[in-house]
Amino acid sequence: MKKFLAALVLTLTLCGWVEASYEKGIEARKNGDYAEALSQWMVTSDDPRCMTAIGALYDYGEGLPKDDVKAVEWYTKAADKGEYRAIAQLANFSLTGTGGVTQNPAEWRGKLEEIRGKDGYADYILASFYMDGYGGEKDLDKAQELLSDLVAKGYTQLEESLRQVNRRLADRGAGVFEADALTAEMSRNSASFDQAYKDKRIAVSGWINSVERLNDNGYVVKFGGSGTSSVAKDNVLAVFYDSSRAGPPPSLKPGSFVRLSGVYAGQHPFPLEDCAFTLFGGSLIEDSGENQLP
Repeated sequence: MKKFLAALVLTLTLCGWVEASYEKGIEARKNGDYAEALSQWMVTSDDPRCMTAIGALYDYGEGLPKDDVKAVEWYTKAADKGEYRAIAQLANFSLTGTGGVTQNPAEWRGKLEEIRGKDGYADYILASFYMDGYGGEKDLDKAQELLSDLVAKGYTQLEESLRQVNRRLADRGAGVFEADALTAEMSRNSASFDQAYKDKRIAVSGWINSVERLNDNGYVVKFGGSGTSSVAKDNVLAVFYDSSRAGPPPSLKPGSFVRLSGVYAGQHPFPLEDCAFTLFGGSLIEDSGENQLP
């Protein structure tokens, strides 16, 4: 993923200035000559594109020791001059506080929305904010719109992200809940959720964290959102009972995307692990090969 983002930061087309030192630096980086790239970009280091490019060298440790703080310094200089890609990478950093960037996703989401349509990488980061609800509500429709436009423009490396969004929209239309959305709802108002769904069979989609044996009677699958979490309240457990099976189906393995159904029995304590809630009598809703994390 890091290499993927590095390529996007430095290679997505940027309309505007064409200066020899910047272009020569890009060419040197493509050839793996990071020292020459840095030398070229330092010649016109007051150019915000060059500032962003230098920040990326520190960001990804290309020809320089990896240094998030220095990367942020260069990105911030560029962002202060309105460089879209630098703003996008700072927004990306804000999700984890990398390099000391303020963790205020709502503020960064607003900044990304202000520059929507101005840069491919910035639109990709904005789409990720929409996909996972950073800084506001999830908006898969807006994410789909952004990613569809980028793929149509030739950014084929984003086809997998678009496929994931399309799959999630299809699930939503079919009444399949997203695991992380359910656990968030439980944390806000578990009584309301209990009243609506207790003792009913529901379908939930998510990525598997772990699969554990349940004595001799079956197995337990822990799953959640795309960013797998060790926090108990972020997890869903699906309990399968099948004494005839020596192990879970091959499609149930850590890292796989699954759609599972089961009966929601309220906030049921479970001996293997605390969780947001448990589905009993779980069954796998077969996928069409779309089951691996990117």
